[in-house]
Amino acid sequence: MQDYIGSCIEKHGNEAIELILKQGGKIDPGFYYYFNDNKLNYICYSDDLSPCERKIPFISKMFEDEMKSYLELKLPSCIDLDAIRNEGYSVQEVQMNADVDVLEYSVVVNLNYPVTISKGNSSIEEDKFTRTFDAPLGRIAEISKDVVDSEIAYGEFFNQIYEVRHPEVTVKSYGPVNVEVYTVSLRNYDYEFQFAVRSWA
Repeated sequence: MQDYIGSCIEKHGNEAIELILKQGGKIDPGFYYYFNDNKLNYICYSDDLSPCERKIPFISKMFEDEMKSYLELKLPSCIDLDAIRNEGYSVQEVQMNADVDVLEYSVVVNLNYPVTISKGNSSIEEDKFTRTFDAPLGRIAEISKDVVDSEIAYGEFFNQIYEVRHPEVTVKSYGPVNVEVYTVSLRNYDYEFQFAVRSWA
């Protein structure tokens, strides 16, 4: 059961991370800039000649909340215990609850999902399923906050200076009209976060 349910966590956890990174931290952005066929969530926004307003105070918390919601939406259809029931087993389950912890260089998912499978005098009980993803979302969130802090203070981000101080980091920017699209990546990790900022510069 650990392997079966764990494989569902891995599948949908990786999907969630991919969507979060390519859409500015949101699975389904409501306030976004359309760029290269993706809806990029605005992390900071101004509609006039003033510093942008921070839309997401805690980026890592946004990652956690989005991933939790996605897993709790997708996992029930992935975890199908009817095949076990059809073999004559009794299956008791309680509603699942996903806890997501975004750490600096990894993401830990704990699925609290009490399940009891029994037949005759024998039974198996499991209640916790854990998977760890080698994705540096916490560090990406820290860098993205630095970008937004600079946008609020100066109306731009000085990526060359930042990359000298943090050589493992690459921050690129693309400047469509009135909007800045940023991408954040880390050396030795195959992940890139992109988001939109509209500011005063």
